[in-house]
Amino acid sequence: MLTKEFKTIVANGSIQIPDSIKNQFEGQEVKVIILKEGNKKSPLPFDLRKLFKDTQALPQVQAISEDEISAEIEAYRQGL
Repeated sequence: MLTKEFKTIVANGSIQIPDSIKNQFEGQEVKVIILKEGNKKSPLPFDLRKLFKDTQALPQVQAISEDEISAEIEAYRQGL
């Protein structure tokens, strides 16, 4: 079995085989499997961006200063 993989755009219901491999399939019966790319869904059961936005909107998060964030990062780096 000969297999080739390539990306293309479906236009008017047609799939164009690239010229570089077209002759290998001319006159042959082929099996076509179509995989749509894009609109990739997160493997997580929730939207991570929404979680970040919701978390950042919490009042207790709003009250944290840049200095407190920097101090916490520094403490983490020092293993405290």
